[in-house]
Amino acid sequence: MIYFVINSVRLLIATIYHHLAALYSKQGRYSQAEPLSKKALELRQRLLGEEHLDVATIRENLKSLRDNYA
Repeated sequence: MIYFVINSVRLLIATIYHHLAALYSKQGRYSQAEPLSKKALELRQRLLGEEHLDVATIRENLKSLRDNYA
C-alpha cells in the first residue's frame, strides 16, 4: 500500500513539473522549462516505463521545447 501511495505522489510531482514546464514554455521561458520537462520525463520513465503514452508525450514536448529554444 505504501509503495502505491509513494508512486502516486511521484506521478503527481511529474505532472506538476510537466505543467509548469508547459507554462514556462508558453511564456517563452525556455531555459526554465527544459529542466522541469526533463525531470518530468525521468520520473515518468522510471514509474511507467519507456513505452507508456505519457512518456512519449513528454518526450515530444521536450523535443518541441528544444526546437523553440535553439
